[in-house]
Amino acid sequence: MGIWLRPCCCTTPCPAAPHLAELADPDRVWDLLYRAWRIVATCECGGQGRLACHRCLLPFAPPWQVEHVAREAAERHLRALLTAGVPDAAVPQACDWELTEEPPGVDTMESHLSCTSARCSPSE
Repeated sequence: MGIWLRPCCCTTPCPAAPHLAELADPDRVWDLLYRAWRIVATCECGGQGRLACHRCLLPFAPPWQVEHVAREAAERHLRALLTAGVPDAAVPQACDWELTEEPPGVDTMESHLSCTSARCSPSE
């Protein structure tokens, strides 16, 4: 399974433009995801029976969304990204994504959410 990263282009002046440009570099994206995963995977709140804390996710959550922020879910989703969805795979310490310049094909006009239901399959 290859990871396809479309280059990010910002043509209007905005303060975030330099940061967005960094997302065009797969190694920078990997580093960002890996550091985020390490933070949520090793945070002390995991052993305290808390969903999240000020050391991992709460600084990034709006106050009205705090009860919906879960360190365990963040860890699971970041692990899936870093391991290309391979269950129980160890997270590599360096980027091992297979990169491609080819955009992913579209097998169906249905959305990803629609295709997860029983009424749609990519071969339709």
